[in-house]
Amino acid sequence: MAGFYQAYGLLTFFKLGLIYLIFNYHKLEESASELVTQISTSSLVTSDQLLYFRAFCLVSNLYVDLIPTFFDKVGHTITAFQIDTQPRTVRMKGGIRFCTFTLWSWLIQGIYFACAIATQLGYITNLYFLEAIVIMFELATSVAILVTVVVTFVLIPGAAKGDVKNMVGLFRFQVLLTHNANVVFMITELVLNNIKFKFSHFPYAGLFGITYIAFSWILAQKIGVFFYNFLNYNFPKVLMAYTGLLFALSVFFTIAFGISHYVDPTHNPWTIPFIVIGVISICKVRMPVKPKKE
Repeated sequence: MAGFYQAYGLLTFFKLGLIYLIFNYHKLEESASELVTQISTSSLVTSDQLLYFRAFCLVSNLYVDLIPTFFDKVGHTITAFQIDTQPRTVRMKGGIRFCTFTLWSWLIQGIYFACAIATQLGYITNLYFLEAIVIMFELATSVAILVTVVVTFVLIPGAAKGDVKNMVGLFRFQVLLTHNANVVFMITELVLNNIKFKFSHFPYAGLFGITYIAFSWILAQKIGVFFYNFLNYNFPKVLMAYTGLLFALSVFFTIAFGISHYVDPTHNPWTIPFIVIGVISICKVRMPVKPKKE
């Protein structure tokens, strides 16, 4: 249990620090009408085109979230990790799919797109609700980048060293979609809309990460496994892993902050190719090794 108490202490330290920052620095800086304008308009496309794009993303989100949950009765298997860090095969089907960090990222993304559409249609005008939509956008963007980076540079290389079935599973169409389309949607949304990231919202990204870690602890007590070994409090380098996760979220929030404030495709269209190259560089759609036939 020593690992658990160390991990708990570290996360408590981070959580209290982030809550302190929120209470001391998060202020409502715009009026409701200003936030509606930021959410509902684009400098690159018309409002109708922005609405159609968001509707497409929302429908895609429902396809990723709901159709496999209710209609895929077989699912697919992955290697999860028991509390003692030993691997164990788990079948992903039904509601258990929503316990992964990837599906959390899609859920918050879907809620954002639904709320953004409602705002464009004039159904949301409350200042606090609008501020929450902006925060959801910031979280969805930062988390989408994190998911794709972790899958491409951590999970896929790890699977390549182990069971071939795990590698093949990561390159099923549905799985590829969940690990790559999310970042494509959110970076496109970041470029299109007029929302400016607020650095006072920075702590929310860390709190989102801490919330998922706490959820993974509770889930492990219920089903006996962690979906990500580096979130297991018995993982040998758990303190480094947690710090790295929260640091990565902070970095990706900062990158998105920079894009929203300093990248202006309207006046500097040459910035678009660099964003496209950046997104392509973190996506992985081809298997790095050819699996051996069993």
